Amino acid sequence: MRQVETVTTPVEGVGGDGVEIDVENRMLYVRHADYKTLLWLIAKGLKNLTVYNRGNTTYLRSAKILRSAFFDEYGLLRVRALPIVLSQVSYILRKLRQEGLVEKVDSYYYALSKKSVLWDIAKNSTPEEIANFLWEITMEG
Repeated sequence: MRQVETVTTPVEGVGGDGVEIDVENRMLYVRHADYKTLLWLIAKGLKNLTVYNRGNTTYLRSAKILRSAFFDEYGLLRVRALPIVLSQVSYILRKLRQEGLVEKVDSYYYALSKKSVLWDIAKNSTPEEIANFLWEITMEG
């Protein structure tokens, strides 16, 4: 029998049975997630990508952000997410590009440079603060 942990987040009402980590197989399952949970996962992924980065730029894809969300606790996980979840993460990346916080490299990749305001926010804030920042950006207009 596989050991599965249901992920709980420190944000009230976020998380639940749609997000699970299979510890034995090192797999993150995102079957469904409300928007606040998704923003929290993205925020935690961005934080880990900036904190553990050794270069000047980190390259972002939807799955990479989700995979990095629990890097500090479980190391690098593989991700199994429904296409709609990955599309929502891509939508948020597009909104960040429209705000000038990330650059588009090609059809799938975005670049987050150390010169970006988002880098400083992601590195020096809590996941909750980053999620609130993402909420404000994605809910405008």
